[in-house]
Amino acid sequence: MTVESRSAGEDPHRFEAARQAVRALAAAFRTLRLYPLGHELATAALHAAGRAIDTYRVTYGVLAFTATPQGVVFDFSPRSYVDDVVSDLNRAMRARAAPGLRFLQPFSPGEIGELLLALHQPVHEVERAGGIAQVLISRGVQHLVIEHVGAGTALGVDALEPLLEAAKAGAGGRVAAYLEQTAGDHNVIRKALREFDRRIATWPRAAQASAWKAIGQTLASLRVSWQAGVCAMVVQSMDEPWAASLASQWPPVLAASLAAQVTTDAHERGRRVAEALRSFHQPIERVPLPPPPQLTGEEMRQSGDDLKAWPSERLRTQAMRRLAELLPTIQGARTDSRRTSAAAPADQRAEAGGPSGPSATREDRLMLTRLLIAALRQFRHYGPHHPMAAESVAQLDAAMREELRRRPAVWWEAAGDWLIVQGAALPDGDRYGQELRRHLTARGIARLAIFPAVSSEGLRTLIRMLSREPEELIATGGIAEAVRSAGVQGVEVNAPATDTPLPPETDEYREASATASEIFAAVERGETSIDAGHIQMAVEPLAVHGDPLPLWRQVVIRAHDELDAAHAVNVAFLTIHIAQTLGLGPREQMDLGVAAFLHDIGMARLSWEERLTERTRTAGTRPLRHAAEGGLLLRDMAGESRLPMLIAMEHHYVFAGHHRDLTPHSRLVALVDYVDAMTCGRVAGVRPVTMGGLLTALLAGKLPVFDPIHVRALVALTGRIAAAGVDVTAPA
Repeated sequence: MTVESRSAGEDPHRFEAARQAVRALAAAFRTLRLYPLGHELATAALHAAGRAIDTYRVTYGVLAFTATPQGVVFDFSPRSYVDDVVSDLNRAMRARAAPGLRFLQPFSPGEIGELLLALHQPVHEVERAGGIAQVLISRGVQHLVIEHVGAGTALGVDALEPLLEAAKAGAGGRVAAYLEQTAGDHNVIRKALREFDRRIATWPRAAQASAWKAIGQTLASLRVSWQAGVCAMVVQSMDEPWAASLASQWPPVLAASLAAQVTTDAHERGRRVAEALRSFHQPIERVPLPPPPQLTGEEMRQSGDDLKAWPSERLRTQAMRRLAELLPTIQGARTDSRRTSAAAPADQRAEAGGPSGPSATREDRLMLTRLLIAALRQFRHYGPHHPMAAESVAQLDAAMREELRRRPAVWWEAAGDWLIVQGAALPDGDRYGQELRRHLTARGIARLAIFPAVSSEGLRTLIRMLSREPEELIATGGIAEAVRSAGVQGVEVNAPATDTPLPPETDEYREASATASEIFAAVERGETSIDAGHIQMAVEPLAVHGDPLPLWRQVVIRAHDELDAAHAVNVAFLTIHIAQTLGLGPREQMDLGVAAFLHDIGMARLSWEERLTERTRTAGTRPLRHAAEGGLLLRDMAGESRLPMLIAMEHHYVFAGHHRDLTPHSRLVALVDYVDAMTCGRVAGVRPVTMGGLLTALLAGKLPVFDPIHVRALVALTGRIAAAGVDVTAPA
């Protein structure tokens, strides 16, 4: 008998009851191998199995378990169980593509008998019948659910449910069992995780993060031949939100190891994969918000009047003209057309605070590490004022300046027995790397990052602090506190990672997100009518007539994708609050908010691959199909003005140079859509720009041309919120 050690908090009585039930079922399976179904010994064995399962049900509910290579895994426990009796049943289930069983009520011994007889059938007969689930259906079995990966699930229960339950519970063993059932099939895993991402969209953010952590860390720890290939597939899919969420949960050592493997690939794809892996852990420099601009009352009134000056008839005429322009894109859409970036040229992205630049070579990483160790040694041996110490810092400074011309940061990570430099692990045998790893770890440093803003004197101060004894540093509050107290700019020091709780979601934000998901799902199913009243009920609370800060703390979290429901909520929220700043009344605010909430609804009519190419950061200047689809879908909504229809069609026109031909309503939503889309992303290291960098660039007119008063109103608004205590620039 093999049983893994009991997990903390697990009920041993429940595990024992489940074990006895499965063992009784396995004993009946053996008996039916020797005797026909009507034999008294077979009947007795089936009744014994039924009683054992029923005993479990009375106390603990539905019995569910999964067959894995290590044994059976119950739905409440990560550990597996197997013995000589259970192993036969376990093998039969896995061989016949029935790795998961769930016993519903009321089941009968006869149904158990039909299940066990089906498991005795030759594999080819089961496959010819359409799978074991179809065999059971044909025999009238209604209360036994077969759960498996990569195909439809029998009896109305979907195949993804075991993964959803396991990830929600953080049960790594059950997540591993699910992944192992796929045998590393890339298409099956990609399809399952893509759907998983959609299904958890309505969960609280903290629960979503925990679920991805369970899957990501489980995949990282699997010891199977196909693990590295699946991880590489995930990184190659990193443009998809689910892949970024998953890979961001991998430990730095795994990312560095995979990066080293694919870097040997001479093809451009290999280099891109390596760079993507490193970007997951790349430090992001916090860029401050620009100073609040001067915005006179007259300017705000004039801008507000411009919005009010468009009567319903004029808006409707504009909407019909746009629809006529965009209709050809629906017929002529091609998913393989050339993609260009609508967001900003690469040099402008870097200027706005986004990651860029080629990866460091192995020699660069070794040299930087050795120069840092040399400087620390000189400071420790001779003191900070000795000429040898000054010379060592000068050499380090020069090498880092050269590297910082190519990369946004220079960083080291101490992870376990590894030292990771610029996202790649140094060789185990490099004595300088191991010495630096021990030095950083002893001082409670998990990551040391240096940015271009650091001065030569600041670097010298940092080396002096790092050369102090660990006890001395800890007694004075740690290295991070010492760096802050000394006023050193351009340096970030992080302690070992701990889970920082997200701010609690407000009811208003959660309900608006759920409404966005529901509307999107309804359109995907083919529904064509939009419930305007339902949407208005979700959007109205975003106007916040009380304390706005709890909602603002949700909006400034950047850990969503442009295709997520949070994007619709954020665009509506920011549009409403800029409208308030410009002096619009409650009715005009709400009309704009509802239209902003629905601006991307046309995406629901596109395939998943098309959606990825029509996001703001990849869409280019071409007419977009989702804009035309949104216009068609919303043409009968919102009465005379057709404002939601118009904004859905016009919100990308600014990228094609048509900003002067747009309604002010569309220009406002286009600005907010752009800001939220370009600063969001499941992983901080791959977001195109930071909030502070983007707002600074917009004020300077270096990015797509938006209404300057709208831009200044947005900057002034975020400045007020930051002054009230909301951290607007944190890379969360």
